[in-house]
Amino acid sequence: MALEFSEKEKGFGLFLAIVSAVLIIAAWARAQIPISPPVYDMAKVHQPPRGMSWGIDPIYPRKARDAGVRFAGEVEVPIIIREDGSVRVEMQNFSLPVGVPKGVGFRETAIKETERLRYSPGRLEDGTPVRVRSVARVIFNPNSPEPNRHASVAREGVGSGTPD
Repeated sequence: MALEFSEKEKGFGLFLAIVSAVLIIAAWARAQIPISPPVYDMAKVHQPPRGMSWGIDPIYPRKARDAGVRFAGEVEVPIIIREDGSVRVEMQNFSLPVGVPKGVGFRETAIKETERLRYSPGRLEDGTPVRVRSVARVIFNPNSPEPNRHASVAREGVGSGTPD
């Protein structure tokens, strides 16, 4: 004896199968994609990050030197200071300002040297370390007396200005 279903019942069964498949795929996708913790603005944290790596001197871009480009100035790099104090450059928010020569390594050098920075993490009132949005200023100076080491990094909005 075979079961027979009306067209309406068959359609409802197909609908349930599709909904079940979508829910299973959504649960799998949620398990596969880690959810990033929130990023706080400096004003929202109880204890802001403090600079730990002072005196980093990025290399003046070799391509710029070889091309005879002489640029003295600064590049602001938007960053996220992670819970462990490491730095991630916010690439989607970073571009060279007007006046900075393009295509001769300033962008790459600013990113590379900014990612080397380390901080003590920002903390909430309960002491929990959190991600904090900030800006690192990379200052380039082609007239530095030491060849090939021509920039310094200044930190904006990262605590009292003294290392931990």
